[in-house]
Amino acid sequence: MTLSILSTAFPWLPDSARWLVIAVLVLIAIKLWVMLLAADADKRKYQIGAKESERLRHWVLVANAKGRYSRGSSETLLDQDLATLRQGGGADELIDRLRLQVGRLDNWLAAKSP
Repeated sequence: MTLSILSTAFPWLPDSARWLVIAVLVLIAIKLWVMLLAADADKRKYQIGAKESERLRHWVLVANAKGRYSRGSSETLLDQDLATLRQGGGADELIDRLRLQVGRLDNWLAAKSP
């Protein structure tokens, strides 16, 4: 959600309040990221290799940039990601799921980079 969308949707809100709405939405998304990463760390008994750590970092950055939890029902998307982890998936499977949601990730990630 951008400031211009908020300006159109809520013309009566002052700019400072629009920025506050954006900040609240960002904080909600952060809560979901923390839950997912905590579940992944618990699943791995808090042991993660360098390659998987790098892939997970890439997934978080790209998913955040692409608005993974900002579209549709964020709880449903989180549940899908948690199910991916419960079924033994990792960062590569999360990236595949993100690709299904937003399409190409060509310049964001190499297909199977480090």
